[in-house]
Amino acid sequence: MPVGYKPAVFVSSTCFDLSQIRTDVKSHIELLGLDPVLSEFQSFPVNPSQDTIRNCRDNVKNRADIFILIIGGRYGYQHKSGKSVTNLEYIEAKNKGIPIYIFISKEILNILPVWQKNKEGDFTSFVDTPKLFEFIDDLRNISENWVFPFESSQYINSIIKQQFPYLFMDALNIKRKVEKQGLNVDDKKYCSQSLQILINKDAGWEYRLFAELLKTYIQQLQEKRRDLEYGISFGRKINFDNVTDLTSWLVNHISEISYTTQLLEKLTNEGLPVAFGKPGEPGDEKYIQYVAQRMSEIYGKFIDWSLELITLNVVDEFLELVNLVSKLASNCIEEIEDFSTKAHNQINDALDNLNNTEEKTINLNLTLTIPSDITIKINEETERLRKLF
Repeated sequence: MPVGYKPAVFVSSTCFDLSQIRTDVKSHIELLGLDPVLSEFQSFPVNPSQDTIRNCRDNVKNRADIFILIIGGRYGYQHKSGKSVTNLEYIEAKNKGIPIYIFISKEILNILPVWQKNKEGDFTSFVDTPKLFEFIDDLRNISENWVFPFESSQYINSIIKQQFPYLFMDALNIKRKVEKQGLNVDDKKYCSQSLQILINKDAGWEYRLFAELLKTYIQQLQEKRRDLEYGISFGRKINFDNVTDLTSWLVNHISEISYTTQLLEKLTNEGLPVAFGKPGEPGDEKYIQYVAQRMSEIYGKFIDWSLELITLNVVDEFLELVNLVSKLASNCIEEIEDFSTKAHNQINDALDNLNNTEEKTINLNLTLTIPSDITIKINEETERLRKLF
């Protein structure tokens, strides 16, 4: 977006049951001088080559500066992943790190405890599917989510009117701190949380920044992760009809895992300590960002590596071998995800409870492994095919 544009407010909800509320909220956003983004209006940007869900998610990703989620009694149309459109839009906003305001019907919140005690009960008079309760439960269990119960659009508009000025004040404070510190960072690489860490630079900010960036970058690759989960790949098909050519391709492909692992080891053991700085000296925020970004790219490389196996077009006799090889990177992917989660939780927990005169040691180890049983089975299957052909 160009400098000086109006902030865009994306309103996410089911449309038909909440149409009047959406219209009222849109009008209120316009009165505040902001740009409302709602899918049922002509001003909603549409890419004709994309389906409805993709268009909605792309508008959150590319346009939204503020996200308003309104939940009534309908979960709405479900994607093949099992999540509704509003659920997917919320995930996109969460990954983007923009301010999120959540409004849930007071009637639904009142019945939620009853559902929690009897999840097999019949609640069709309140909701279209129990998945709506599950979604609300998940939203309320995230500590940084603030949920507002609502009964009318007037209430939603009053909250927006009260809360948005705080965003304005926060923006002024951040602008003042950035100018005072002379920070020169690419805001495309820093989410709001990581930028706040960089501005405040409290004790241990280097470790918080790394953990926040790595977590954010890993989350941004979750769509690709889901592609792997569902076996979706749009790569060009590679055809093999003899075991010799296939084995040769697989050997070269497998060697990439070793090389990629070495890159990650170098980043973790050599790059990260330099980025953090020597004891008593400040770290280098750009170096920290570089290491976190490269680590996440290596994570993405492992996923791409696995997805490439899906593009292989082989005769039935070779399917088992290809299936076994595709599992070689599964441990690496999960281990990087676990490391990112543990680093974020343990670093923040330690620093949140750190006294000025206290020292704390956190041991975080990233060990990448290849399933030994899979390796044995690959060798056995390769030998079987050689004898067969």
